[in-house]
Amino acid sequence: MITSHRQGEPVDRLEPVLTVDQIAELQRHVRQVRVDDSINSYLLDVIRATRQSEELRVGASIRATLSLYRASQAAALVDGRTYVVPDDVKQLAVPVLAHRVIAKGHLQGGQRDAIEAIVQRLVDEVPVPG
Repeated sequence: MITSHRQGEPVDRLEPVLTVDQIAELQRHVRQVRVDDSINSYLLDVIRATRQSEELRVGASIRATLSLYRASQAAALVDGRTYVVPDDVKQLAVPVLAHRVIAKGHLQGGQRDAIEAIVQRLVDEVPVPG
């Protein structure tokens, strides 16, 4: 690691993999991914579970909700689908929401693993649409 920094910051030598226009085009494609009403309800049920949890002082916000929605659309696109499935929401709920909620008591200000476990437990408890 020391050797790689001898000539400066390695990050400064990175080349972009996408142009700004390509990123904007991907974002347009993501927004076109269909989200069925049942998936919307499921996603909102997950969010509601964080807000009603006895283990969390602060549940997921509106911005967190929108982030999970867009991330689910992006996951579907990456998987080659034009529609979101419940597993997209389930797989992304913890990475998207865990840092956006605040736990009660001794978990304040840290212990990310414990907070992730709380969010995962909540996701597992929310019924998946059939």
